[in-house]
Amino acid sequence: MPKYLIAATYSPQAMAGWIKEPSSDRVAAANGAASKVGGKVVNITFVRGKYDFIAEFELPNFEAAAALKMITMSSGAFSEMEIMEPVDLNQIAKSASSAAGEYKAVGK
Repeated sequence: MPKYLIAATYSPQAMAGWIKEPSSDRVAAANGAASKVGGKVVNITFVRGKYDFIAEFELPNFEAAAALKMITMSSGAFSEMEIMEPVDLNQIAKSASSAAGEYKAVGK
């Protein structure tokens, strides 16, 4: 199953909720939502920086990842979220190498 990485920043309201309930199991909450779209949480890592966490999901397709974003962003839990897909850079370079001779810039 394809993997998707979701990085997000909690909203002030979500942070306030977590202060009220500091033992809240966010992995279980994320897994519940992921299972409804046919996937599961692989890992959630809380980080310092622009985002509060990076979560790795196994999901059937991008639409499932987008559905997770839609339901969680509409809940008010996050102020920012980004979906990223892991890529095979060697395969990308191989494809680029084979296509490189075919592309001609305007005016060249």
